Amino acid sequence: MPATSNSAIVARRAKTRVLFMNELSLGIIEVLRKLGFVRVDGISYGSPPTIIQSRLEERGRWSTNNSMLACVSMEGHVFCGSMDILYKEGFEEIVSLLCPHGEGGVFVPFSNGEKCSLPCLFARIAETPIPSRQSS
Repeated sequence: MPATSNSAIVARRAKTRVLFMNELSLGIIEVLRKLGFVRVDGISYGSPPTIIQSRLEERGRWSTNNSMLACVSMEGHVFCGSMDILYKEGFEEIVSLLCPHGEGGVFVPFSNGEKCSLPCLFARIAETPIPSRQSS
């Protein structure tokens, strides 16, 4: 199998960024899911209930706290997972696409004992689209 040229990699990343700027592509969602992320914006936690949502200054950034990781896409979607994701293959590439503004300045849900309804979280996991595989 021939090696992929640098120009092909740059072109693929540029194409992914275009798809990404408009809306998260199914390819990006699939990679996030495989890494272990769950989209959590819109889920409520605590008492009184607080809805997880991004602030404008958090968009395109990521942070860790107490073994949790949160990434906020440029569109404002909040994705959370275990900090173990940092060490998985593919994390650096996906975070460079998802969070072009870098690390820091993001509220990390569920990292300080915040709890949400498990049925609500399980429903979110179940509704995450799984792209269909097409055979060639």
